[in-house]
Amino acid sequence: MIYIVLGIVLIIAICFLLYQWNKIQSKKYKKLIDIRNSIARDLHDDVGATLSSISFYTDAAKQRIEQNKNDEALTILNEMGRSARTSIENMSDIVWMVNPKNDSFEFLFLKIEDYAKQMCASNNMEIEYLNSVQYIHKIDLLKRRDIFLICKESINNAVKYAKANKLLVNMKNEKGNLNICIKDNGMGFNVDDALKGNGLLNLKVRANNLGGNIQINSMLNIGTEIILNVPLKDLNE
Repeated sequence: MIYIVLGIVLIIAICFLLYQWNKIQSKKYKKLIDIRNSIARDLHDDVGATLSSISFYTDAAKQRIEQNKNDEALTILNEMGRSARTSIENMSDIVWMVNPKNDSFEFLFLKIEDYAKQMCASNNMEIEYLNSVQYIHKIDLLKRRDIFLICKESINNAVKYAKANKLLVNMKNEKGNLNICIKDNGMGFNVDDALKGNGLLNLKVRANNLGGNIQINSMLNIGTEIILNVPLKDLNE
């Protein structure tokens, strides 16, 4: 009798474990579908916007040429080239994001470092890059994407709009958090006014998606400091 009871218990236990395993696999599959959908939306939006702008610029340049306004046509063509290059860069970022070999802190930080140094070099800015974070765990694809885009946007703003000549990128572990500080010595801005636009609000949204927070400090004629704090435990796959 006892063997029958043990057999029934064993069958129930196996069924329960199979149910739990299927539940976990379903969650993983749903997460994968969400990631794919997110990437598809990014590609669709970027490619669609670029093709629309190229079509607009082409018509505008053609019109200027027909009117013998060659200087204006050249300006439009240059803008069309800039739009195309931006799209190529964005698609390159998406390819990097979906490549599983980049699912680590090490490759994430290398990507951020390369972008920061290239941007500063092309704009004659001095850069100080510091990184004391240990490369231990893999990192979720979407979280890797959000961290990179926060840093990319912050670096891009500092290099293109701050009128700065120095940039600091500092990454470290701080009380169980990943702490990333991006600081320039530029002209600064009014944070309250800037938060009315989409750029800085997007940084806050991405930080919230990561389960962290972002601080934006800026003083006129002193510079700007953007600090991202994210619990490291929330970033592991």
